[in-house]
Amino acid sequence: MRSKHIFFLLCIFSVFGMLSGCTPSDKPGGISEDEFGVVPGEEPNIPSEQEIEDVEFVGPSEDGEIVLEQKFLPGESFDYNVITEAARKVDFSGAMKDNMSLQGGRTGTRVEMTFNQEVESVDEEGNATAKITIKALKYFFEERSVTKIDFDSSTEEAKSNPFSKLIGQSYRIKISPSGEVSKVMVPDSARASVTGASEQSRRAAALLDKEVINRHHEIAGLPESDEKLFKTGAHWSDTKDISFGTMGAKSYEKMYKVKGISQKMGQKIVAIEMNAIPTAESAQELYKQNQNPSLTQLFDNIEKYTGELKLNLDTGKVITYYEQMHSKWIMVQPESIKEGTESPDTITMESIRFHQLDKLD
Repeated sequence: MRSKHIFFLLCIFSVFGMLSGCTPSDKPGGISEDEFGVVPGEEPNIPSEQEIEDVEFVGPSEDGEIVLEQKFLPGESFDYNVITEAARKVDFSGAMKDNMSLQGGRTGTRVEMTFNQEVESVDEEGNATAKITIKALKYFFEERSVTKIDFDSSTEEAKSNPFSKLIGQSYRIKISPSGEVSKVMVPDSARASVTGASEQSRRAAALLDKEVINRHHEIAGLPESDEKLFKTGAHWSDTKDISFGTMGAKSYEKMYKVKGISQKMGQKIVAIEMNAIPTAESAQELYKQNQNPSLTQLFDNIEKYTGELKLNLDTGKVITYYEQMHSKWIMVQPESIKEGTESPDTITMESIRFHQLDKLD
């Protein structure tokens, strides 16, 4: 039993490593796959079931085959709002909760950006070169539940903040009908607008990094294969590897299904749902690479990875799209259970990832 207690203490030290190692690599401001953070007390703005299914679905036999891809026309211009969040949270309960040396909390980042997308050209394969102009921006960063940055471009005090230099800046992307961003072009003038040594300047500049721009504009809910014709009930899948830092890494199979087609204002809207589960072979390979393989075995793990997309079949425009992952690890101190306490010493770690894109009317 003593060995289990010692290992429990080692787990606590690993937890502190999880909290202190949440800042994204060497590019502050970008939300990496290992970074977490949401606004305290604010739940991700996931579209409700009523919003997703605002009208009755047409039967599958009446639908026939449909084309699941975006359509672009030169000169068209639309506004969108994108939210990317990630959260890493640690809680202590039982006697540990009163231990001042054990400080949990939440660390991470939330970015909300409103932008205009103007299609400049479309090639023979339907790939569009689009000019993206930032119209509004919110940026929130906290560390161990302490707010470090809380920027909102709509406020008066925002004018003196380095993040405000991004408003009105433009860059270009090349995006495919399946939602893949294959090229990012950021002009030197945009990068020069957010130079500086401060934390906020560096984080603002990181929002112009290619990997961050890709994450903001890519649509993962559309099939990537050459096959574009589908019916209600059709399904496909792809895989995604996710690192959880101290808690290792996993590979997930994201399974997509055409949920149904609805009629709204004379146009057809298709809903695609996504549910993901850990894969077997990839998970075993990633498990071998974990720095602390025995650590993950001692935690109970609960997770949910879902998403949904609504595509206007007549216009070829994504109306709304979101994906959310919530993973939780729980470990109870063995000796506290033996003592029969009502509230045993427990470590609870959570990670949340969220991405939502909405077309604005």
